Amino acid sequence: MLNLRGSRRITLQSKVSHRFKGIYRACGIEDVHFHNLRHSAATRMVESGVIGDVVQRILGHTDYRTTQIYVNLSQATLAEEMKKLKY
Repeated sequence: MLNLRGSRRITLQSKVSHRFKGIYRACGIEDVHFHNLRHSAATRMVESGVIGDVVQRILGHTDYRTTQIYVNLSQATLAEEMKKLKY
């Protein structure tokens, strides 16, 4: 907790989330949540070659199946990975 303002506790997470909300609204973007950044980060890590176990630990998941929910690979990424297949 960063500080107390009256009886309401202000956490770092809520401050960052609030600022993020202000930025996307100023850009005219709707229906976005700060939590979406976790999904984007997990996807970018995997696309960059970070192994699944490392992504899992960074996100703080105890079960890899939870991490898999966060990763949304593009069709282009899937096609590139298939090209690596030796047959």
